[in-house]
Amino acid sequence: MLYESFEVAIYALLFWWGILLAFKRFPSNYTHNNTWKKDISVTFIQSVVLLATFQIIVYFQ
Repeated sequence: MLYESFEVAIYALLFWWGILLAFKRFPSNYTHNNTWKKDISVTFIQSVVLLATFQIIVYFQ
């Protein structure tokens, strides 16, 4: 297992969520008029999928 405890998994989720939200919301050429709610929900789903993908990669290594 990649994460030792549930707390570490939550910290990893929050870290990736913050990184993905920053790259989604604050680019220099942001032309789309998305709401904060949409950006937060999309990046949350992306971070959950990213952490699940990490688990699959570690399992098959």
